Parts: sequence; structure tokens; C-alpha cells
Amino acid sequence: MEIRIDRESTIPLYMQIYSGIRDMIISGKMPAGYRLPPERKLAEQLGVNRSTVINAYRELKSCGLIESHVGRGTVAAIYSTGDGAGRAAGGRTEHMAGIGAGRAAGEMAGLPWDSTGTAQHDASMIHPMPWDQLFSESSLRMQDTTVRDLLKLSGRKDMILFAAGVSVQDIDSLDDLQKIQAEVIKEHGHNAIKHVPSDGFYPLRESISKLTGSRGINASAQDIMVLSGSQQGLYLAACAFIDPGDVVFVEEPTFFSAIHIFRAQGARIIGIPSDRDGMRTDLLAALLRRFRPKLIYTIPDFQNPSGAVMSIERRQELLSLAYRNQTIILEDDAYGMLRYEGDSLPSLKAMDVHGNVLYFSTFSKLLFPGFRVGWISGPQRVLHRLTILKQMVDLHTSSLPQMIIDRFMKEGLLEEHLEKLIKENRKRRDVMLEELDAAGLEGTAWNKPEGGLYLWCRLPDWMQPSALLSRSVSNGVSFVPGSVFYPGNAPANHIRLNFTYPTPPEIREGVKRLAAAYREARKEQKKYSVGDHAELGPIL
Repeated sequence: MEIRIDRESTIPLYMQIYSGIRDMIISGKMPAGYRLPPERKLAEQLGVNRSTVINAYRELKSCGLIESHVGRGTVAAIYSTGDGAGRAAGGRTEHMAGIGAGRAAGEMAGLPWDSTGTAQHDASMIHPMPWDQLFSESSLRMQDTTVRDLLKLSGRKDMILFAAGVSVQDIDSLDDLQKIQAEVIKEHGHNAIKHVPSDGFYPLRESISKLTGSRGINASAQDIMVLSGSQQGLYLAACAFIDPGDVVFVEEPTFFSAIHIFRAQGARIIGIPSDRDGMRTDLLAALLRRFRPKLIYTIPDFQNPSGAVMSIERRQELLSLAYRNQTIILEDDAYGMLRYEGDSLPSLKAMDVHGNVLYFSTFSKLLFPGFRVGWISGPQRVLHRLTILKQMVDLHTSSLPQMIIDRFMKEGLLEEHLEKLIKENRKRRDVMLEELDAAGLEGTAWNKPEGGLYLWCRLPDWMQPSALLSRSVSNGVSFVPGSVFYPGNAPANHIRLNFTYPTPPEIREGVKRLAAAYREARKEQKKYSVGDHAELGPIL
């Protein structure tokens, strides 16, 4: 099979490949049933990326020109030579190479040509833009829409959100916010709405330095960079350090957005099993030697979603292994200041003596979540590189929110706010635990986290989380299925429940709705399992 492509043409390569194969099918040179080369092999023959061939094949399938069959591969479909079919496929049979770019583009769109070579733009004959075929390979790696779909449910007034990822709503004092904003504008004038340096408003970096000192971290303002939420820090770190094919270790389960970010950069993500004491460092030594990861991502305190706290022994062992293997640790400490009981443990960054740890945290879980202000602490040479990347992403974090949060901390309001927030979060956690205990969910178990925002619930093996989620949403309550927190297949059935966003009355009603959905799903599953042992006919 000969396909000629013109790398100087303005026509995308995948459309040139599409056109070449299309013309061979229409002309009869490629009869029905002709087996096309596998995507990877054709990409090697043409010297293009595999994603380019994938997009070309996808376009051909959408036109009905090729078909894929298990065991047979991709083959040319039966093609009618009637005028209508010919026009649907593009009509002409010239190869893309050797024809003008404008004329080729017109032909791809199915446009007729007059004697002067000018396209006659009949709107009824113009095909829609093939957006799905134009997306980059990295964007196509992000296919899971579960979380996006759950976020859409937040707009439903009747929906109780156990799927949320924030603390108590409406606990932030608008009076304090209004007062501080007025003070900031009075002091800074128009500078409050002008640009600030990409690495952040320097007085805020100084305030963050003092705040992290309370976590045992010795970091000056120069060692801190302000982010538009700590999740942006993960993205910047992934851009700075990950090349396609690099290995990244994550806890299993772990924060779903971290999985998406690493996957979009082309990383090979390997989950490390964890338990109530955090990542299983006893498994790490052999895995580090085998896979040589570039990064290890961890949430040591009140892990999302499991609520686990990494023991001091495992923190020490993780650091020791990172030192010996020269591996970067990304420490995500979004929940460390939300402890409701027990003794605090030092962060990995506070224990780090060789500079392997990049430390991320955020104000979004503490106050003013819509401000989206977070930070990273790390070596200045790393922050310099991340600052350059941030300039390309959003130039800098919004100026006014930085100044407001800085003033909020300087006036001692953060400590008061945290005390109130922790008290209310603890109360809501206990309400959810009490309601779950009373709900009688057969075969289900859950943890009692010492901090954070979530309960991690284990469902019995016979319960399908998708069926439970569907029933729950119909009943007006949402949660996050555990499968989204795994880079591969989830080893067990789990769901994540947020206990801080809904009010105590909403928690009580939400658990009732969840329990009703649980019983409905169980009843339906029993109905379908009656014939499990019946003899099966052939599966076609």
C-alpha cells in the first residue's frame, strides 16, 4: 500500500493519510476486505506519530470506509461506486500530494470546483469540523469523565453532595473579607489590581514562610512560590520533570487529578499499595530498583481518598529510599492542618535533609476556596524553572486574593478561622459516622479519619459501585466511586464520602438516601443473579 504525503503542505498529515486510503478504496485499488497495516506499523512506514495514523483511521471509520474486527484487524469496507456514496467520501480520487493546498482542503470538505479552480462554497455541502480527530495525543489520554459529570450535579438544588472536595461552606466570614479587602485597596490602591511577580506577592510568601514553620518546615520566602491552587503545582512539576515514558510512583489509591496530570504528560504510572499507615515502603526498595521512577507522589497526612496517615517509620524509610535512588518526592499536604484528634507528625519536607522533597499545599481546603491560592516550597533552582512555566500558563496568581490572604494571616484571623473550621468539621464527621452505623449497610465498612475531609467506604464484592451510584443520583445524593482513584484496575469496591460540605441535617438525609439506594441496588442485583448458574448458550 503506497501513500504519498507532502510534509510541506498545509493539509494535516492525518488528513493526507485519510485521503490517500480513501482514494484507493473508492477507485477499487483497495477492495473490500483488504487488510490495512496496524497503526504502529503504518506509522513507522510513513515516519509519523502513531496518533496521526489513529486519527486517520478514525476519520475513515466515521465515513464507513474501513472496519475493525477482533482477530482480523482493520479492513476496507464494502464501498458503493454510486455518485451519492462517492460524494460522501470526498468524490475525487487524486492523491493529496501534487495538488494545491487550497484545492485539496476544498475537496476534503466535499466542495465542487469551477473552471478557474475556485471552490464554490455551498453551505449544505460543508462537513462539520472533525474536532475529535484534531485533539492532541496528550489530551486524548484524559478520557474519564466521572468527576466532571459529578461536578455538574452540584447545580441540582435537590442533590446532597457527598462527592464534594471542600470544607464547610459558608463558614468564611464575609464581614472579615469585606473589611480586609477595603483595607488592602486603601493601602495598595491600584497596585491591588495590577500584575505581581510570577512567583507571587512577596509579603504573602513571607507569611507562608511563617505558616510552614508551624509545620516544622524551614523555608524562607525565596524558597516559596505562590500557585493558583496546589494542583497547578502538580501540573508544573509534571511539565518540568516528566518526559513520555518516565515512571511515576503513586499511592494506591490516590488523588484522581494527579493521575490525570501525570498521564497527560505521558508518564507510566505505577500504584504502590497502601494501608492505614500509608504507602507500603516495604515494597518500595525492589520496585525502585526495577522501575527507576523519576517521581514519587504522596499525600502523607489524611490521604485523599483513604484518610490514611503515613507513620513516622514509613516517612523515614521513604526519605531514605529517595536519597539512595536520587528520586524526587512530591509531597501534597492539602489536609495537614485539618487534624481533629491525635498528635501531628512532621511533614516529609520538615524531615528532608537533602532537598529531595517538593512540598505543595493550599488555602483552598482552609478558607476562600474560590480564590485558588496555593504554594510550593523547594530548591530555588527548581522554583526558577517552575516560575518560567507558570508565566506561560497564567502569568501569575490573581493579585487581590494574594493580598487579602496575606492580610488575613497578618491580622491573626487564620488561627481563629482554623479553630472554628476544625470544630465544625469534627462535628460533621461524627454525624456521618453515627448515621452510617445506624443505616444497616450490609457488608460495608468505613474508617474513622483523624483529619481531612473524607470517609473511605469498602463495599462488599457483590455490590457494583456503578449501579449504586446510578441509584444514589436518582435518589438525590452523590459520591465519588473508588475506581477513579486508581491508575489501573481497582482491587476492591470503594466509594469516597465527603462529610464537611453538607450540613448535619443534609448528612442525615443523605445517608438515608444512600441507604435506600444501597438496598435498591442490592435487590436488583439479587434479581439478576438468580440465573447465574443457568447453562449459557454460545456468545456471539
